[in-house]
Amino acid sequence: MQLRWSRMMPQLALAPAVAVTFVAFIGAIGWTAWLSLTRSRRVPEYEIDWSQWTRQYERLFNDAGWAISLHNLGSGPIK
Repeated sequence: MQLRWSRMMPQLALAPAVAVTFVAFIGAIGWTAWLSLTRSRRVPEYEIDWSQWTRQYERLFNDAGWAISLHNLGSGPIK
């Protein structure tokens, strides 16, 4: 069976765009996860302090504003 270039060309033309979009999407998620483990507040610090890597999440979950935001989303009661 002969290869039909007319069917393959749209997929080949879109492949680089799909690859770049996928890498950018996964890269943004990875970058956000990395920064969430650092001691950064306003200006990013890129080194993770492994002795306190949950520090940012502890601050987040102990913040009253976070509980109010979750309540406003309908996620549950304010504690």
